[in-house]
Amino acid sequence: MSSTTPQAQLDSIDALIGSLQQLKSHISSSADKHDDAAQGTYMMPYTAEAWQAATAARQQFTSLVSLLVNPAQRLGELMFSSVTTHSMNTALDIGLFDAVPAQGAVPIAELSAATKVPAERLAPLMRHIANEGLFAETSPMSNEWQHTHLSRMLRSGGAMHLDVLQAYTRDFIEPSFEHLTPCLRSHKSGYEDYRREHIFSFLAKHPAENNKFGTVMQCMNGIVGSPLAADYDWSRFNGKTIVDVGGGVGALPALLVMPYPDLKFHVQDLEEPVAQGKAFWSATFPPQVAERVTFQAHSFFEPQPEQISDVYLMRFILHDWADADCLKILSALRSSVKAGTTLLVAEILIDADNTSWQRTMSLHMLAVFNAEERTEEQYRSLLKQTGWQLQKTSATSGPLSLLEAVAI
Repeated sequence: MSSTTPQAQLDSIDALIGSLQQLKSHISSSADKHDDAAQGTYMMPYTAEAWQAATAARQQFTSLVSLLVNPAQRLGELMFSSVTTHSMNTALDIGLFDAVPAQGAVPIAELSAATKVPAERLAPLMRHIANEGLFAETSPMSNEWQHTHLSRMLRSGGAMHLDVLQAYTRDFIEPSFEHLTPCLRSHKSGYEDYRREHIFSFLAKHPAENNKFGTVMQCMNGIVGSPLAADYDWSRFNGKTIVDVGGGVGALPALLVMPYPDLKFHVQDLEEPVAQGKAFWSATFPPQVAERVTFQAHSFFEPQPEQISDVYLMRFILHDWADADCLKILSALRSSVKAGTTLLVAEILIDADNTSWQRTMSLHMLAVFNAEERTEEQYRSLLKQTGWQLQKTSATSGPLSLLEAVAI
């Protein structure tokens, strides 16, 4: 919204109130289905409808902030947005997330002793990241701190591996965005302009970096995998084997094998993640469960060795690649399967209601991978060009949508 008139502000407030009322209704109606023990500290809306209402409310809130805040102040906030990233990295470096106990509060003096940072210098850091939802004061200006559900996830052994995310930011995101201008003016990523080779070529030559990248992808699975597993009716494939193309260690099957005992999975990826996947499944699941998941070393740029199923899945694959590469990936699969074969494509979709996170992810994909998050119509076109017909798109209570296509 470009207008900053009082009426525009009132309209924006009304729109936000409407979305918040919808969100409240959706969460209230599904609260009895929420398993707090299973969900842990990761809080989010519990249905696809609630997610959509939350997305709309967040986008409207962002627009409202731009309307209500002094323009010079707002521009200053945007220019200083990197302060939060560096503050989180510093908090990790000094052990702040572990210094605050998982339960209860701690005074700044004890945090000072634990982190070896003078209290008067630690307090500004605490107040800044608390403003972003990481940590909370027990009362205003008390300088007594406790975890929020977000910061608790960043403790050692928590749901998010901040040390790995920190390394990914430092080694991949920051250099890629430092080269964003040549990226925008060329047909290569910012990372490729920086490193002089595509990120996947670099990772193939550097196993340690590749392992870090794999851990980042596992963190992403924690964000997007659970809603995809919970919200889609996978029972329609009972008795079948789902081929998880580029499936890594089998993270999505790990969420599905127990609730869907009649499903089997065949996970394909390169040799290293396949070896890691076999080790993960043998160590994590009993033999009678693990035997329902098989692994095969295979590049999705190559045709399938044989058609072992009529259901194939690509999750978070196509968004890593430019259109020309996506056409190669989809064509390689289509050339190997018969008409009527189902392809499930799980990706973030860009649309008018996206939050800043989805749109930021799209720019991130361009800068780091020379790829993008796409609209439903863009995926429809890629599928059509390679012999697939998009039949249905299903939203989830997370950032991913599931596109169902059939080979024609």
